[in-house]
Amino acid sequence: MVAPDIMTAGEVQVSLCEILHVVTTLCDRHGVEYVLIGGGCLGIARHNRALIPWDDDLDIAVWAGDMPNFLAAMRHLPARFRLLPEQRPQYPAYKVSDTRTQVDGQTGFDDPCGIFIDVIPMMHWQSLGWKHLDNLLARITAFKEHPYSADWWKQLVKRAVNATALHRLVPWVYRMGLQAMFERMDLRCRLGRIGIISGAIGRPWVGKYPWSTVYPLQRDRLAGVEVLVPNDLNRFLTLRYGADYMKPLEPARRWTHFGEARRVQHPHD
Repeated sequence: MVAPDIMTAGEVQVSLCEILHVVTTLCDRHGVEYVLIGGGCLGIARHNRALIPWDDDLDIAVWAGDMPNFLAAMRHLPARFRLLPEQRPQYPAYKVSDTRTQVDGQTGFDDPCGIFIDVIPMMHWQSLGWKHLDNLLARITAFKEHPYSADWWKQLVKRAVNATALHRLVPWVYRMGLQAMFERMDLRCRLGRIGIISGAIGRPWVGKYPWSTVYPLQRDRLAGVEVLVPNDLNRFLTLRYGADYMKPLEPARRWTHFGEARRVQHPHD
């Protein structure tokens, strides 16, 4: 018998939609531009504007330059919801979590976490080459923090890097001007409506999208919640998931972000 506090998949998705509605309403009210990415877009295209039946997570992207405004808007979250920052010194991602729930399993955050949506900072890059450089430097910086790997060749590379001053030199290069250059590039491309949109400085790709694929943003609905989505949803999903994105995954390839979710007593209840 299932414990009474264990939530069904349907109840998890109801909570996801409640979080999404609260966050997007606050963004609209405070003039914060966001865009739905990931599985939510798949739900719109493939599942008739419903969530993917097995999905337990939603993702939105916010322009990194607008993240201070996003954080200001999230100060108005109802007491039921909590904003959790990623443990990253610059351009952290955030989770907006439902504190009346708690999830089991890996969420990427140290603190106990309820059902959540992810908020990812993204930037405009003049070309893929600049983002490749950023990714390379980010990996070198992380070698000191993650010196071990299951792959023998990665272990050799990491040991070689850690034996040099590269992992100390790269953060210094960022501080001495590279980060400022990337930020100027981001603003120039954004104003000029050109370039590639991807993860912010030091972050993974999160896809690589030409400006016209994402902008101008369009309004659509996901499970009854009005959301901003990429301009060319078909192109966006093809770049993110491949040309066969309309074909549902086989059960063995489906995955979730956490184990069980349960209801918990909220301190303000």
